[in-house]
Amino acid sequence: MGKFNEYSQKATPADNDTMMIYDAASKSNKLSPFSGIWNWIVEKLTNAVISNLQTNDKTVIGALNELNSNRFFATEQTISGIKVTKGSTVEKKFEFPAKTGYTRHYILGSITGTGSNTAVINVHFSIVSVYAPMVDSEVSVNVMCIYTKD
Repeated sequence: MGKFNEYSQKATPADNDTMMIYDAASKSNKLSPFSGIWNWIVEKLTNAVISNLQTNDKTVIGALNELNSNRFFATEQTISGIKVTKGSTVEKKFEFPAKTGYTRHYILGSITGTGSNTAVINVHFSIVSVYAPMVDSEVSVNVMCIYTKD
């Protein structure tokens, strides 16, 4: 046996390689296989409670699962009773506030009601535009906002 700094180095240990550890209970050095160290790390990551994780579940695995399951959030609102005279456009305002933790949002719209099969909607920023090219229309527009995380 040589001095600590005289041993050769191994970059990537195998599961059956061993490592010297100090056993505090018996106050002696012992050998442990790397597979045992790995199992100990997995157990700690799975069950350790970390109070400063900014998720509801404070374990590493639970936090990762929570973050991955909350990548999308959708909300919607309906604007009813939009009366549009043939050949004209009516604009209505709506608002979807910024949602903390989400970095992007996409807005979609659908239209129903009398004349909706010919009417055209455009949803942009916080305005819904309804154009009735062929007949007088009375429609409802359902606007959905999908928030996403990068």
